[in-house]
Order: sequence, then C-alpha cells, then structure tokens
Amino acid sequence: MNYIKSLRRYVGTSPIIAPGSAIIVLNEKNEILLQLRSDTDDWGLPGGGMELGDTLMSKTVTFAVNTKYEDRIQEIFTFEELGIDENMHTEEIKKKIDEIFEAWVTSRLNISYSIIIDKD
Repeated sequence: MNYIKSLRRYVGTSPIIAPGSAIIVLNEKNEILLQLRSDTDDWGLPGGGMELGDTLMSKTVTFAVNTKYEDRIQEIFTFEELGIDENMHTEEIKKKIDEIFEAWVTSRLNISYSIIIDKD
C-alpha cells in the first residue's frame, strides 16, 4: 500500500500536503500524453506522489535527441539504472549525467568522434 493511501486511513478526506511531481510529454504534433489514473479513474498527467524514503531530487532522467534522418530518439532511465547515487552533490550529478548523455548519443546515433587539442 502506498503512503498516501495509508495516511488517508487515518485522516479521511481532510486536506493534506503531499509532495509529488508530474511531467508534460508532447509529441511532434504537440499532443499531450495522458494516463488513466487508477485512484480516481480520471485522465491526468503522468506522475505520482512521494513515498516514505523518497527524496525531493528527481530520480529519473530522460535523454532525447532529434535528428534530420529519423524521428526523435528518447529513453527514460532511473538514477539506479545510470549508477547515480541520489545523495551526491547536485553538481556531481549534473556532471555524471552529462558524461552518460554524451555516451548515449554516441551509441544511439552510431557515431564516433575525437577531440584534438592543438598545443601550438
């Protein structure tokens, strides 16, 4: 049972403050992705509330790239799948994600590159 449902057993329908998140996903036609909510049987944005033990730091990363040769390439990864410790300093997380994204783009587009530094 999730945290909010468990809490509702004690407080009923009284207002509560419950942190959560949602994401707006648009396709090339600017259509918005909706999901059918299991708790209210309504359509809504993909997302969810925090569970006990979660942190406010986002735990998923979406990599996407547009090319002129094929449709958008996009994948969603969890911090765990990327080997990122959510307790790392924010700047360390950003650096790690940049490094992983660079490798992801290289593999998805099947390209190779090198950086040459002219020391003259």
